[in-house]
Amino acid sequence: MAAEHEVKLDLHPTVELGDPVSDIEGADVEHVDPVRLRATYFDTADLRLIRAGATVRYRPEADSDPWQVKHPIGDADTDGIVRDERAYPGNDEGPPAAVTSAVAALTRGAPLVPVATLLTERTRVRVHADGQVAVEVTDDDVEAHVDGRLVARFRELEVEGDHDRIRREVVDRLVDAGASRSGNRPKLVRALGPAAEAPPDLVVPELPTPSTRVPVVDVVSRAMLVDLDRMIRFDPGTRLGEDVEALHQMRVATRRLRTTLRTYRPVLDREWADSLRDDLRPLAAALGAVRDLDVLVARVETDLAALDPADAVAGPELCALLQLRRDRARGVLLEQLEGPGYGELLDRLLAAATTPRVLEPDAPAGPTLAPLVRQAWKGVRRAVAAGDDQPADDQHPDDHLHDVRLRTKRLRYAADAVQPALGQPAADLSRAAGRVQDVLGAWQDAVVAIEMFRTLRDEVDPGVAYLLGVLAARAGRRRDRAAGRWPAAWRRLRRHRKRI
Repeated sequence: MAAEHEVKLDLHPTVELGDPVSDIEGADVEHVDPVRLRATYFDTADLRLIRAGATVRYRPEADSDPWQVKHPIGDADTDGIVRDERAYPGNDEGPPAAVTSAVAALTRGAPLVPVATLLTERTRVRVHADGQVAVEVTDDDVEAHVDGRLVARFRELEVEGDHDRIRREVVDRLVDAGASRSGNRPKLVRALGPAAEAPPDLVVPELPTPSTRVPVVDVVSRAMLVDLDRMIRFDPGTRLGEDVEALHQMRVATRRLRTTLRTYRPVLDREWADSLRDDLRPLAAALGAVRDLDVLVARVETDLAALDPADAVAGPELCALLQLRRDRARGVLLEQLEGPGYGELLDRLLAAATTPRVLEPDAPAGPTLAPLVRQAWKGVRRAVAAGDDQPADDQHPDDHLHDVRLRTKRLRYAADAVQPALGQPAADLSRAAGRVQDVLGAWQDAVVAIEMFRTLRDEVDPGVAYLLGVLAARAGRRRDRAAGRWPAAWRRLRRHRKRI
């Protein structure tokens, strides 16, 4: 996706701007021929996209694909709004499948329909610096039509570009010339009015001042909404597959949500919580399968670069094999995301997070949830003790670390969720558990790599099999180093055992 950083300004239709950007230091100005644009915007009937800050429009132009999708990055402020923008091919017969997929997490299966048409007379000025366009200033006279009726006329300036100094100087000059700051409202919001300015379906409450008396339902709801919001925000990037971090973040969100439902099950309607966890399991598994291969591919590429060339001869063949497996896993994931059940799942999760089924919703969260965090802590201690009692002839002396890692993850997520009630002690516990997770995550990545290399050995020719053995040995050393770091991480975590 391409990032779009823009500042919107209002300007009265009768104001003559003159040429306020003509003498900016280190910049040249290019005047572009005026154009007339016709853009049809699509949204759900209840405007789920624009209320969440996203837009879908059809605007045919000679130099770009006609369908555009914009997703917000952060909130609008006086320095403008930043959005991810992507263009798609298509025609005027309706949004193509790629467009509906890009916003599926926001529409949740509701169809996209035309909601407004904007006719724009546009003049443009491009400000160049160092041979490149630093910012582009557009002066738009807009007519907005809804259901065939003219509903609004307005004039708007947009200053778009990533050159912060020049963008800010241009904005200041335009304000001095008579423009006013508009609050960075998109054109579609101005066309549709109050309905487009209503809150989005999913709103994550601000983290309140910690209080043990906050109702437990508020704590559980916020914890679920945080994770669901994260799932939805990283859904578009996960579908595109261009940035492995997007998939990683979406996977983390699904795992955290399932863990929250598990950890706080004693205060929830158990059947309700277990049903949601079951609903999430296939998606979490599909995300995990791709993520494990992303990590493995990156690790193999790093290891191959460090090997003697004679040992890495079969590297391209192995990388192709791993990439094939990743593509297959990604295909399974996309089937999950594109299936009709995905929108229904998000609807259920949104309803559940907004009004979770808490047995005693008004009970004070501190005394109600703190025992569950302590129970999660005891789970970590039991897993550690089980490793201490592990027979010496087991397959590997650190096999118990897998269980320790899972239970530490639950402890961390439990501490995160209860911060509105317990404040800093919960935040400190979360950070300490996170450091243990980092150590055991490195251990787990090595273990997964070793197991994958073992399963592949019988499927490949001798040259690749030899390379797998070399890589497995390197992974074994990483596993052992991480296991060696574990005792110190555990000692640091134990210091927090009596603070909640």
